Amino acid sequence: MLLAVVTACAGETVEVPGETVVVEKVVTETVEVPGETVVVEKEVIKTVEVPGETVTKEVVKEVMVPGETVVVEKEVVKTVEVPGETVTVEVVKEVQVPGETVVVEKEVVKTVEVPGQTVVVEKEVVKEVRAGYVTDPTTGKVVTAPEYGGTIRPIVNFKNEGIDPYYSYTSGFWVSLTNEKLGGVDWAVDRSVVGFDTLYLPNVVVTGLLAESWENPDPLTYVFKIRDGVFWHDKAPVNGRQLTAHDVKFHYERIVGLSGEKSAESSGELYDELSVASITAPDDFTLVVKLNKPDLRAQNALLLDFGAWIVPPEVVEQFGDVQDWRNVTGTGPYQLTDVVEGSSWTYEKIVDYWRTDPKYPANRLPYADKVEYIIVNDPAAITSLMRSGQADYMGFPLNSHLTSVDAAVSLEKTNPELVMHPFSFRAETAFSFNNQKPPWNDIRVRRALSMAIDQESIAENYMQRWGDASPQGPTGAKVLGYAVPFDEWPQETKQYYRFDPEAAENLLEEAGYPRGEDGIRFSTVYEHFEFYDLGYYQIAMDYLRQIGIDVEIQVRTRAELGGLVTNRTYLGLLSNVWAAEYPDGLAPLAQYSSKNLNHLNIQDPVFEEYYENATAATTIEEQQEWARKANLRLAEQLVVIRGPIAPLFGATQPWLKGYNGEGELGRMNRAGIFQYLWIDQDLKREMGH
Repeated sequence: MLLAVVTACAGETVEVPGETVVVEKVVTETVEVPGETVVVEKEVIKTVEVPGETVTKEVVKEVMVPGETVVVEKEVVKTVEVPGETVTVEVVKEVQVPGETVVVEKEVVKTVEVPGQTVVVEKEVVKEVRAGYVTDPTTGKVVTAPEYGGTIRPIVNFKNEGIDPYYSYTSGFWVSLTNEKLGGVDWAVDRSVVGFDTLYLPNVVVTGLLAESWENPDPLTYVFKIRDGVFWHDKAPVNGRQLTAHDVKFHYERIVGLSGEKSAESSGELYDELSVASITAPDDFTLVVKLNKPDLRAQNALLLDFGAWIVPPEVVEQFGDVQDWRNVTGTGPYQLTDVVEGSSWTYEKIVDYWRTDPKYPANRLPYADKVEYIIVNDPAAITSLMRSGQADYMGFPLNSHLTSVDAAVSLEKTNPELVMHPFSFRAETAFSFNNQKPPWNDIRVRRALSMAIDQESIAENYMQRWGDASPQGPTGAKVLGYAVPFDEWPQETKQYYRFDPEAAENLLEEAGYPRGEDGIRFSTVYEHFEFYDLGYYQIAMDYLRQIGIDVEIQVRTRAELGGLVTNRTYLGLLSNVWAAEYPDGLAPLAQYSSKNLNHLNIQDPVFEEYYENATAATTIEEQQEWARKANLRLAEQLVVIRGPIAPLFGATQPWLKGYNGEGELGRMNRAGIFQYLWIDQDLKREMGH
């Protein structure tokens, strides 16, 4: 074979007698930032074609940063074609990093094609990981091997509302590194099965932590085997003594009210609906919980609930509670050693912590010497810390995520080295109202609001195709068995989830709200929760203005909004969530029940019947059947006006390893993720940090 020597521009094809040679195709994307230009990606494709035979195709992707070029991926495919058969000789994929190349995968496939049939002769896949690298068993990705040392600096955008689990369900923000629950999730589960990219946790991922095992000998009894060999931190007043079942008994009696009043923070099944008759500890390592009535949620509530962070009796007895950070003592991988309110929280490693890494069992957890929360409330300051490399992590678990697609795209363009992590577990684009106050008590008005907003257009344009505008009920689609797909909804309900502003105006006319001389039918206020994406709500309120509803937007803090909700003193529209994928299948429905907060003031006996039957069910199948009915009822009544599900965006520095975008690991187990992560110190230094 004779190859001609030719010169061509990128992507140009040159033909010579008897053969065609594609010289090179170069695709680049460049981002300019003040003072420098960064080439984000360069892709080079070289192909040689001759009649009846393709010899080589090579694809090289590069990322160039000031001072160095990193080849991210190289793929070489050699193929020989002959009449009547095709033989693929070799496909090699490799990853190159500064100073070293790692062959990720080599695949050899030989195939013979004959008329009417295909025969695969041989297929061989070889994976090679060179020194300093491991294959993540949950993703199949090759990453730098876990290493010890360093400090992980996550950004926290959350005010301290209480660190004692007795007082606040948000205590998990602060104690999920220091304290532990009876149960947790299997960090080694295949991410294609459960990606932890939503809050719903199927039972398949629930595993024991302080409880080594458990059994349910009858519908009213749960017996937990407390793990032997777990010790409290070596800190007064517990001074490193061994954890016992008596400690767990004390904790749960306090939380559920058997030793006094129930927890002030009534947020989960454990507090509100789980009817506990007694808790006993017949020996140091056995805990027995008896219920007054069967409840299918009891097991996971006891293992994972918001208040399940076990605290030692001595601390409560000596100080009255665990609200002072200086008194926080647990069995977890870190000890809280310093707090500068409004600035930082510092956690130091427990060197003899009892757990090993579920992914890499030879390694004792945790990896980092310290985890130092950086407390920042300003979104611009959060992104600035990530851009400068002063922080390692921003994301949903610590409320430091981006809620705007524009903000995420901007950060990705200016800092292509950052690893972006979209995450969603509910639509934070919904709004609600007091269902018993006019005009919201008229279902025609609620239907009009639903039909007035073009959710699909907002998802496509404002959310830049990241949004999912498919109609859902209060329980999100990933909660299989409990959610009801839209195509299974009755047609009568479906019609009110389409964009039809003319029909919306007709409904408002029928309801007795004609346009006045100024074009306004009525005025209201929208109370906006500061953490949600204001941009979406501004667009949504503009749609309502187009059908004659005058809306004033007021931005509220969490505390301000909490007061309005608790006292039901709001008269207008209110930020809300929808299509929720919470750890428990019934949790998305709980807030609408009169037994709970029910800040929407829903008084619907049909829904109450369905929900009561779901909570009283004795089998999962029965519970799911009633939950689906309850979901459809709330969707039919339009008790909340839904919005698209848009991802929240987190980001990590490239030197933070072991993270794949995971969120909560079981009911406010937020920072627990950091015990599994490590810093690639060499890469961090090479990048100038």
